[in-house]
Amino acid sequence: MKLIIGWDPQDKQQVALTWGWWLAQKLPAQVEVVSVVPPLPGGPMLLTGRADLNALDRERKEERAEMARERAVQVTGEGAPPPLEIRVGQPARELKSRGDEVEGSVLVVGSGNRKWFEALTGTTADRLLRLSARPVFVARGSVPEGVGRILAPVDLSLQSEPVVKEAARWAHGLGAELLLFHLPRREWSAAFMAGEVSHRDPAALEDPERARSRAFTALEELAEGVREEYPDLPVRVEVGEDGGHAADGILARVESGQVGLLVTGTHGVGFLDRMILGSVAESVIQRAPCPVLVVPARAVADDGVGDV
Repeated sequence: MKLIIGWDPQDKQQVALTWGWWLAQKLPAQVEVVSVVPPLPGGPMLLTGRADLNALDRERKEERAEMARERAVQVTGEGAPPPLEIRVGQPARELKSRGDEVEGSVLVVGSGNRKWFEALTGTTADRLLRLSARPVFVARGSVPEGVGRILAPVDLSLQSEPVVKEAARWAHGLGAELLLFHLPRREWSAAFMAGEVSHRDPAALEDPERARSRAFTALEELAEGVREEYPDLPVRVEVGEDGGHAADGILARVESGQVGLLVTGTHGVGFLDRMILGSVAESVIQRAPCPVLVVPARAVADDGVGDV
């Protein structure tokens, strides 16, 4: 695995850099820092005849590189600073491009402080999550001594298995417990499917206990697959209470259970699906109190998930 850390000079806490370096030592993994310099205001047309554009770009890159090296040395201490690459362009697109170039990479970014003009456009992390075919680690909060528990909420769709596999890799690498969590949603009953009752009839939906039992069985099947691959990895399954918004239920479980890392997936590989992550995933990513590892559906199709 290679961690590609997106370094933002405006991040006073250096959250992405600190988390990325800590993860690289714990997993262990290779690490690289990428910092993106925004394009010059007004573009080349305004600067033609006034300055050497290539010289300006070189000067801006060198200035950014020096800043990045200073921060990297502060984070790594006596360790050798990680490789550094400076690019010019839009941060999310350039990070996505670098991730595409490195097989098995994971992009590490800070969650960012949402500014007023980013209510619609989103932060760099938001935009990257919509673009990336690689897993994205959204860093948040202080780095702990260890990650005791990794929570993987699964909806038991086709995307569940790759999310669980990636969560298991990270739990194995970090020496953490893996908790597979599901909030049940009842399906149409056999009586409704047979046309014996209308959708307004309470019997149109299956019995709540049957829904919980079905979910528990499905979770155990996923857990057994993890135990076969990682016999020493502690894996538990848990079915939450039906009702309410799924994001609220997931976040409540995070806050109540000493969760150090949340692993979630996104759905869809088309243009519209990439523009809209989905209300549950987006809400969880924005509101989670801990770091979130996001496994995009495209990472499965492209076989982009790397081994820890």
